[in-house]
Amino acid sequence: KKNINFLSKLIDDVYKNNDINLFNPNNYFNNAIYIDSLCHFIYNLIAHDYKSGTVLLGSLKPLTLERIVKIIKYKFNSSSTIEWNTEKNKGFYLDIQNSIKKYNFKPLSMRRTINKYISNVYNV
Repeated sequence: KKNINFLSKLIDDVYKNNDINLFNPNNYFNNAIYIDSLCHFIYNLIAHDYKSGTVLLGSLKPLTLERIVKIIKYKFNSSSTIEWNTEKNKGFYLDIQNSIKKYNFKPLSMRRTINKYISNVYNV
């Protein structure tokens, strides 16, 4: 069963050629982590006995939502129509620099995270 979250739902909708309504095409997004990156991070925490603290994990090199949609559409040769609602909904992306510096986190880029997910879930 596929996960239900923003990115996996977006990918599935594009895969199915559904029409999609999204907000703020120029907002940056990196709120995704590939499971292998998460497993390596957890292993590293255990192996090096790090102290507790707040840790934000995500992907490196945030992409705009518009760019993410273009990557996904290209990957599936999708005919989905995207309607962009440009109301000023506040967006955000995760600052993962503390995790990289303090906890030796080695994230994938956002583009690579998307491509690996699509490759593993959709065999594309």
